Amino acid sequence: MFNDLGRLIESVGARGQTTTYAYDANGNRVRATDPAGDATTRAFDALDRLVRATDALGGAGTYAYDGQDNLLSVTDPNGHVNRS
Repeated sequence: MFNDLGRLIESVGARGQTTTYAYDANGNRVRATDPAGDATTRAFDALDRLVRATDALGGAGTYAYDGQDNLLSVTDPNGHVNRS
């Protein structure tokens, strides 16, 4: 199912299980909730860059950018930093 802006807001699997999606005012998908009610979330900065992603268990990864919007690093939920 799509909303008036053409964004996916609900998908139904072959067995009838439903996953729902939510978006911020800029159209970034900020939440996906699976059939068990577990949610993954994403946060974006004022430039619509992904800055944080949190899994259903609460583990969060963060993203850092330079002044030209290039991805500099990704820090996983365990604190490991991967540099671009």
